[in-house]
Amino acid sequence: MACIQKLREDLNLLDRLFPKEHERVRIMTSSLDEVCLRFVKPDGKYFDMSASIQENYPRVSPIWFSESEDPLVTSCLEELTGNDSNPSILYQINHLVSRLCEFNQLTVPAELLQIVPNQEADEGNGSDEEIESENEDAEMSEYEDMMDDTSAFEDGGSGDNEKKHDESTPAATAVLNRVAQVQRQMHLRGAATGSISANDRLMKEIREIYRSDSHKNGVYSIHLVKDNLYEWDVHLMKVDEDSPLYSDMKQLEREKKQNYLHFRFHFKDTFPFEPPFVHLISPTVQNGFVLSGGALCMELLTKQGWSSAYNIESLILQISATLVKGKARISFDGKGNSYSLSRAQQSFKSLVHIHNKSGWYTPPKQDG
Repeated sequence: MACIQKLREDLNLLDRLFPKEHERVRIMTSSLDEVCLRFVKPDGKYFDMSASIQENYPRVSPIWFSESEDPLVTSCLEELTGNDSNPSILYQINHLVSRLCEFNQLTVPAELLQIVPNQEADEGNGSDEEIESENEDAEMSEYEDMMDDTSAFEDGGSGDNEKKHDESTPAATAVLNRVAQVQRQMHLRGAATGSISANDRLMKEIREIYRSDSHKNGVYSIHLVKDNLYEWDVHLMKVDEDSPLYSDMKQLEREKKQNYLHFRFHFKDTFPFEPPFVHLISPTVQNGFVLSGGALCMELLTKQGWSSAYNIESLILQISATLVKGKARISFDGKGNSYSLSRAQQSFKSLVHIHNKSGWYTPPKQDG
């Protein structure tokens, strides 16, 4: 496959130009799936950034992540997620390094000139109609590629990659195929929502979840609401067995025939750079950092506390731990068995407003 060979050549070029001993830019690891780059400042401090290369590359841009909370790094990575961004890994790294050098008032490395993006596509050749037609074809290809999103690159890549993709379960494949069909139909009707980068990240999250031990062992399950990639029902079925919440869930199963806590996750097209909105639907819970409307009092779920490096399984498990730490108890008094989205949004908005003024409380280490 030509695009795979071109990607290999680009990765080899990056490895050669920016070895781990380079003064400013270092390619720490590179593969057909991911490129990890380190930007080193003169004082020795550095930023690590990773580009996750999608299966329909180069039709879509890599998805960038960084654990750094530096606003300059976040700003640079967000620039690369725009719909107008050139998806080429060479262009992306050229742009990223150039911007970081500019922000830090540093000279751009001479090697960067060897990966200057090709400007032939911007020379004005072709009519507006031709360009528009090409864009439409490209968009359709992106949605059609989603149908094959669980398969590996055609040449298989490395042995590790083959094993990773082979572990995708039939259930995950079925979910992603249904999502792709819904997305394609919406696109044909002109009602497409979301963004390509969010689509790719969310589908990657689904694949990882179906491969995870926690999901296989019944700790939690996920269900897409009407095959909507941006709206998930999450059922938390197992919590710490030594907690009162565990006993309450056993009682809930006996009395209400419900053996899980039902959460709903709402994602925006800005994901993963913004967290999902998460709220509890049922049952009603007291304490455990659950607000009266069903929203969760967690800094992790705010823009300030979220990081694009977080994955959804980690978030689900963190929610479980937070409920236990906050001594959550299920309410069996019959005053209401569920929460509404509007109540949850209102209570969460008020919570964020309060904490933006007063800050977030960090419990002592002995409290977990």
